[in-house]
Amino acid sequence: MHNGSPRRALVLSGGGARGAYEAGVVTALCEREDFDIVCGTSIGAINAALTAQGATSRLREIWRGVPERAMIRGITPLGEFWNVLARRDAAGRRTLRELAVDVARGIAALRHARSLRQMTHVLDPAPLVAMLSSVLDFGALERTLVVGVTNLTLARPEAFYSFPEGDVERERAFANRESASVRLSAQNYVTSILASAAIPLAFPKVPIAGPGGVVCDYVDGGIGNNTPIRQAIDAGADEITVVIADHVALRDRTHRIDDLGSIALVAQDILQQQVLELDLKLTRRVNEAVLHGTAPGKRFVRIRTIGPSVAIPLPILGFANLATIDRAFDQGLADGRGACDASGLSRLFATDPSARAVRAGEVVFDEGDVGSEMFVVLEGEFELSFQRRAIGVLGAGDIFGELALLGSGPRRAGVVATKDGVVVPVDRDRFRYLVQYAPSFALIVLRSLAALLRDMNDTGGISVVDPLDVSGATAGEPSHLDVFRNDAAIQTYAAGDAIFAPGDAGDAMYVVVDGRVDVHRHADGSVVTARAGDVFGEMALGDDEPRSAAATATTDTRVVPVDGLRFTSLVQNNPNFAIEVMRKMAERMLSQVDAIVDANRP
Repeated sequence: MHNGSPRRALVLSGGGARGAYEAGVVTALCEREDFDIVCGTSIGAINAALTAQGATSRLREIWRGVPERAMIRGITPLGEFWNVLARRDAAGRRTLRELAVDVARGIAALRHARSLRQMTHVLDPAPLVAMLSSVLDFGALERTLVVGVTNLTLARPEAFYSFPEGDVERERAFANRESASVRLSAQNYVTSILASAAIPLAFPKVPIAGPGGVVCDYVDGGIGNNTPIRQAIDAGADEITVVIADHVALRDRTHRIDDLGSIALVAQDILQQQVLELDLKLTRRVNEAVLHGTAPGKRFVRIRTIGPSVAIPLPILGFANLATIDRAFDQGLADGRGACDASGLSRLFATDPSARAVRAGEVVFDEGDVGSEMFVVLEGEFELSFQRRAIGVLGAGDIFGELALLGSGPRRAGVVATKDGVVVPVDRDRFRYLVQYAPSFALIVLRSLAALLRDMNDTGGISVVDPLDVSGATAGEPSHLDVFRNDAAIQTYAAGDAIFAPGDAGDAMYVVVDGRVDVHRHADGSVVTARAGDVFGEMALGDDEPRSAAATATTDTRVVPVDGLRFTSLVQNNPNFAIEVMRKMAERMLSQVDAIVDANRP
């Protein structure tokens, strides 16, 4: 990974007990991929440290041990009073002197309870300290590790870092860019990870001696930087995979806020989510500026984001339930593997709590219905119909109803269950979330749209060769076409050159950077022209069928081929590009469908 190939970073966010999900994703990713840099904050710092130590195979074992360690142990004054009065020796007896000492301690605890202003935390850190001390080993670090923390003494976010021996230049460059950073050592390794995970008010602040022996108090790094993307870039990353443990789009639309703790946690979630969105947006803006040549000294950094495909039913402090921890870890495994191979959606949604059963013969929706959801099939068989004619059969891993989220107006098709099944509904908010955070989702939806277009063409005579204008140029937004102008994969054709012909194997769609391309459909003799900003040949991403049209350059033309892997990468760096491609496909198909419906009216 160090001989000129891209340096890859893994960035792990905070999320408390939801870190079990994150650990599952990391385990799946590291089965197939390698990372040079690992960055983490809060619970993500613990997962990051173990990953940097090369201990991802132990993550499940460690997380399964969390409930047994009773990580959440209260130390309220009244709890302390009860503890000292209930204390017994091995024989169940206490001497008079021991009883007097315990009573005195209990009275002191009660006196402390009258002055709550002196309380800095409510949980005992001892179980967390014991766990970290048993699994962390500074000498085992194999990769660059960056840990986000918050310096309370100096009121600023900071980072602790470690680079492998021999990586002196990158370490020096990182230290220059991240001036508020401290080198990790065998002495501060465990305490820095403890500090990063020390949720304010829940756990005590952690004193750590910095350069010159100056001691500062540290707490959870998620306060100032829950997802250390910038630190990954400063550490030299060219490609970044960001794993998030939670997202507001997957939660209930309302939250319980009937006590101080719940108010604090909701407020923290909102803050961290906004910081994440801003970090991702900033990184993409910098990438766009690099492509435009207006960001001297900056470089293009590919971003992949992975998040839960279903809600993770774990509160931040929900460390006690082994069954829930296991489910979260398994969902992380599924999402992580899905990010690597885009093999299907049924695995991503296997534990979705919103899944519902559908009986054979039940109509899921009919032509003319108003719809605001699409559906993922987990089990069963469903018939898709258009104008009361069957045009396809869907099974586990397929989707339907996506046109309701991408287009407008009533349903143009109907779906009925032909066998008992299970489906998961996906509304607009979750759809946009999944496009961005479940890398396989957008490609599968695109393939579904292409397959639906082909099915409707075969049964309804719809032309599918019209190019898609996905330039994306709108007020205040850069053109999607700018992403391709300096692309290394650009192919150049002279006027008259064939780009593909009917019967050719197809595995990519094409984006026209400049010039013109005529697309000929020989079945009906239709010809359409694709210009700069248009996409053509996208049907090749839908299935393994040979090309049904011909594409010929009519002027000197430059195009960029985009296969499935490249499309997924583009989605990660610019989710709006995927949504624009899918929306244009939906608009084109719906306009053709409406034309057929109008033509067939008496």
